[in-house]
Amino acid sequence: MVFVCDICKKEFSLKTNLARHKRSVHGNQSFQCEKCEKSFNRKDTFKRHMRKYNQEKEYKCLHCAREFYRKDNLNEHLKLCKVLKKR
Repeated sequence: MVFVCDICKKEFSLKTNLARHKRSVHGNQSFQCEKCEKSFNRKDTFKRHMRKYNQEKEYKCLHCAREFYRKDNLNEHLKLCKVLKKR
């Protein structure tokens, strides 16, 4: 089954994804960081952003001195860092 946004006609395979799309893209809700003034249209993205102010960098690269707040950012960095180390 396909769920279609009645505003922009984008299609989704899950009803929950359509609902999230309508809230974040077509809704008026916004979350703004008081520390850096970035704004986010999704609460989960805003909460993920705010974690960097509330914790130390716990993810460290084994190949260089870089540190990250989020594991996914470390993993993206590692792809590039490993390539640079091989040169």
